[in-house]
Amino acid sequence: MQNVPSQLIMEFVGCLMNHDYHNALKLCQMILIYNPNHNDALQFEPLLKEMTQKGESESSTSSESSSSSNSDDEDDDDEEEEDDEDDNCENSNDNKIQKGSKNSTKT
Repeated sequence: MQNVPSQLIMEFVGCLMNHDYHNALKLCQMILIYNPNHNDALQFEPLLKEMTQKGESESSTSSESSSSSNSDDEDDDDEEEEDDEDDNCENSNDNKIQKGSKNSTKT
């Protein structure tokens, strides 16, 4: 039985705090490889399995309903980026015109 690396424990706790149950389960299983009798990992493993199964079933049903709306949102983002690029071009042209008019008045 080996000691569990503290970095592994810290990453596991971080995943729990961020509600990243999928990665927390993986890390929990790694902890159990190092120490099959680790009390906390033994208690968390069934809970994490349950949470990841719930998350997978919820995400599969919600992703089906939101997939069509996501594609619309992505199109809007593309249009906004194109508008921003147009604005940047117009601004740079305005600056060139202003600089040109200043230079012409000096002569």
